[in-house]
Amino acid sequence: MSTQTIRIEHPLARGAEVTEQDVWDFPEGLIGLPKHRRFVLLPLPGCAPFRLLASLDDPTFGLVVVAPGEFAPDYEVSFGPRDLLPLSERDPDHLEVLVPVVLPGGAAPLALNLRGPLLLSRSERRGIQRVSANDDHPVRWVPDAAEAGEPECSS
Repeated sequence: MSTQTIRIEHPLARGAEVTEQDVWDFPEGLIGLPKHRRFVLLPLPGCAPFRLLASLDDPTFGLVVVAPGEFAPDYEVSFGPRDLLPLSERDPDHLEVLVPVVLPGGAAPLALNLRGPLLLSRSERRGIQRVSANDDHPVRWVPDAAEAGEPECSS
């Protein structure tokens, strides 16, 4: 049985090739983007620890994401079992948590969206995005570069 190759067209990963085994299913889409349901998670060369969540439903759409612990070691998500319903995995300790990155531009610094984390179940290749119930999780949280260290991005 042959594996079909999917070529990525997003500008940050143009030309990368993945297979169906690399695809993540987001059955509800993303918040505000319900038609974006199939994604791949790709490393951004020279930009560790950041990755690209590239949409296969719209090749021009993608989110730069990062594990929140890279910049906010005390970040914790807490959700009830109903919040995790689209996932078979119900134990938050077995889910990978990523947060969208708000890229810097002009005078705006790099920020993390701690309010809208992505929860990924590796065992089922399925993900969801939820709004954090923690009021201390802002949509734009600017990490302290001195504490977090500099990311390894090159232009």
